[in-house]
Amino acid sequence: MGNYKYVVLAFVCFDILYSLVDVITKPCVTFTAMVYWGYKSQKALSKFDTMLSSSTRALQKSLLKALVIQAMVPLFFAYIPCWICYSLPLMPFEISKVIINNTVITLMMLFPICDCIVIIYYVKAFRDTLIEILGNIPYLNRWIAQIRSDSRSTKNNKVHNNSQSNNIQCSTQVTN
Repeated sequence: MGNYKYVVLAFVCFDILYSLVDVITKPCVTFTAMVYWGYKSQKALSKFDTMLSSSTRALQKSLLKALVIQAMVPLFFAYIPCWICYSLPLMPFEISKVIINNTVITLMMLFPICDCIVIIYYVKAFRDTLIEILGNIPYLNRWIAQIRSDSRSTKNNKVHNNSQSNNIQCSTQVTN
């Protein structure tokens, strides 16, 4: 192999060093930026607190909360699983590679889904639209009425009433 073994060794060492720096730096930079800009946003919101209406203030706070949680999703679904996957070969104990690979791949695939779910959960307009769409599907109306915040009175609940009329139409079509 001659002198090439030193070149290969240099590339391997550089690759290991780059991987470790990459795995450590990305989460640190991400969360430092998140804390800094979150603090600046909260400070700016409190500065204009008297000038904003209560609905605008509530919307801004919910968006900030959604942004913070959305920035935390990569930590649990990308950074930590990859860090564990990278560091396990360095550990003195043996763990099944199949289990680790399946877990990491599953968490990485759940990352985009959870990212969207956070936004739908925290932004009321998106949440209400989704509930309205799901409420028009027969057989889901009881479940939707239970999770709806104003479902205490089903008399004024548009989703519940629409779903009930859809169920009545479906049942009359089945009996005929």
